[in-house]
Amino acid sequence: MLLAATCIVIVCDGAKKSKHIKSSFNDFQTIQNTCLRVGVLQNATDYFLDNGKIVGFQYEMIENMAKHYHLKVQYIVNKTHWDNFFALLNNEVDILAMDLNFSPQRTLFFTYTLPHSSSQKVLVQRKEDMFVKKNKDGNLEIVDNKSPCKLLIPSFSSYYQNMLMLRDSVFDSKIVLIQKNDISINDMFAMIDTSAADIAICDDKLIAANSLFYNRLDYSISIGDSLPLYWVVAKNNITLAKHINDWLILFKNTLKYSQLKKKYYNPLSAFRKKVKYNKNLLQVSYISPFDAYFKKYANKYGIDWRFVAALAYQESRFSTTAVGKGGAVGLMQIMPQTATHLGVEDLSSVEQQIAIACRLIYRLMKYYQKQGVDEQNLYSFVLAAYNAGHSRVDDAMLMARHLGYNPFVWNDVKRAFPYLNNWKMVRIVPVKNGRYNAKPTINYVYEVNARYLHYCNMINL
Repeated sequence: MLLAATCIVIVCDGAKKSKHIKSSFNDFQTIQNTCLRVGVLQNATDYFLDNGKIVGFQYEMIENMAKHYHLKVQYIVNKTHWDNFFALLNNEVDILAMDLNFSPQRTLFFTYTLPHSSSQKVLVQRKEDMFVKKNKDGNLEIVDNKSPCKLLIPSFSSYYQNMLMLRDSVFDSKIVLIQKNDISINDMFAMIDTSAADIAICDDKLIAANSLFYNRLDYSISIGDSLPLYWVVAKNNITLAKHINDWLILFKNTLKYSQLKKKYYNPLSAFRKKVKYNKNLLQVSYISPFDAYFKKYANKYGIDWRFVAALAYQESRFSTTAVGKGGAVGLMQIMPQTATHLGVEDLSSVEQQIAIACRLIYRLMKYYQKQGVDEQNLYSFVLAAYNAGHSRVDDAMLMARHLGYNPFVWNDVKRAFPYLNNWKMVRIVPVKNGRYNAKPTINYVYEVNARYLHYCNMINL
């Protein structure tokens, strides 16, 4: 039951913030019937783009759990830990898939899952300009003859208390505090790397994984034992927590889990080595090498360029030399006869391929808009037509009307599509193209739409 909005002050790791929140949640049964809404942070380990593919440790963990329980997933990217916390409190997400240490204060508002992994806190400094070292007794001490140290304190996380303890126990008056409320992990590393700050605290697995981008950073000094890292769900969401915990117990004993940890956190893994050479990895406006063309021609026709990029990835995985079984060619898998119909004979130019695809998408948009399809459903109809041809989609719309469904709503047409593969129904309903196995088209629409939402999460227009 949705309770009235109340004003609550949350104390998390030494920082305070007030917001109006609604205390409600979706239990596991509700999630099974709808989708699992996951709050994540975009960074180079949890959730990010690698040449158009959505990857990340948290992302793959959730995808494995969703596959186990046959759940649909919606990912919601928030900029900071705070934004994610309040998204969960406002029932905008069902789970926070992040690296969270246990905090007694948070148990007032959240339910912790079992640990999904563990990590040790380390100091992050520049190798050639270290401010803190360990003495013979294993205690931290300041390196002599240093200018005032710029101590970076990100108030969003469990590092906050550690940094305050470091400040009080190690540093004297020679210190400048830099407190950031909206800084990401990668921003934190970049500030130290560029001397905007001198020292911070981080989980060893995160700095190890990201050390390939920041060769100047030292993280050899640990400041405590290895601690478990958790996900959180809404307070008292027992059914969701139980199913997550049951799955974690099983999955953490698998080879796949060990491989995921190595893939994302070992800087020497094949994946991290490959990621190292993706120079655009941390650029938030970047999807593929063809973004400029996507933007140029999508904008010309009033199309979201991220939608075109999501479609292109589905068609060719951004391969400019891809050739389909039916003769479709290039990045956008354009059929030569389609290009000829649009007045283009040469498909060797990638720019030309994208230009033709955007023209085709625009024509399909106008075609379905004239029939009465609204903006909410338009892209799904366009995708189905791009994959199967508009005449097949017309047949599905006709079948939907015959079955009493709304032919202008994609979910209704999706329900009608499988009937095109039924001999009896095809004889009754006057479809033009005969039988058709619609499962690949339905999957195509779902996958491109899902990727498009990922791109919208991470990339600004």
